[in-house]
Amino acid sequence: MTEEVKTEAEKGQEQMDAANLFREEIYTDRKIGVIRCLVPVTADGKVDESRKVIYTGEAQIMTQMGALPISFEKLITQIIKTV
Repeated sequence: MTEEVKTEAEKGQEQMDAANLFREEIYTDRKIGVIRCLVPVTADGKVDESRKVIYTGEAQIMTQMGALPISFEKLITQIIKTV
């Protein structure tokens, strides 16, 4: 359900989507940033080759006003492809 109002019978009926599962892997230098890799898997835990791996990155840049969090998806995909 989207942001619709749920009835009492529908409350507590949320379930994980077994057709849309991912294994999360995190790579970090523990200083500047994190690369998050979401590997698609089937309900039995095997890698689902029919779906793409999703890469995202997160970093913080220090400014005079404090830490500025940034996140990126396209850039990290291009970097992974070139490596």
